[in-house]
Amino acid sequence: MAFLKFTAPNIPAPTQEYQFTYFNQLIRQLNTYFNIHNSQAGLGVDNITAKILQLPYASYTAVNGSANNISLPAATFINIVGPTAAFTFTGLISGTTAENNGRALTLFNNTTQNMTLSNESVSSTAANRIVTCTGANIVTAGQGVVTLMYISASNAAVPTQVTSSRWVVVSSQL
Repeated sequence: MAFLKFTAPNIPAPTQEYQFTYFNQLIRQLNTYFNIHNSQAGLGVDNITAKILQLPYASYTAVNGSANNISLPAATFINIVGPTAAFTFTGLISGTTAENNGRALTLFNNTTQNMTLSNESVSSTAANRIVTCTGANIVTAGQGVVTLMYISASNAAVPTQVTSSRWVVVSSQL
């Protein structure tokens, strides 16, 4: 694995004001949900010491109504713009299953329209489907943020609700 030979630079610890940032909260949620602090990469909240973590950002223009197998830009944070009425995503495309395994993705609905993420919708290809882990669709009331992680069915950290490779909702602020 690429991380095994990586040596972290000597970066001072962040000040108190950075200790509870969104990223730390996200990693804590992922640690709890997927127990990734025991992964080969050794990722954990305790060893993140940089003041700023910049993740790839892109915008996606959504359309009104239901969209199946939507092709997202290659980024971690997706700013959703465009629709003038409620819209629904039934599945997400962004790379191959192997490329996506373990990938985190944050969708920010930057509109006043409700965004729905359909749970296990058969309107999208199986490997592009979304699992909400509630058995129901997730709907934002206008602006909202949903963070997902792509989990391959062969991954040891697969939640019981995931029977095949899927995008799994790990956090939402509706």
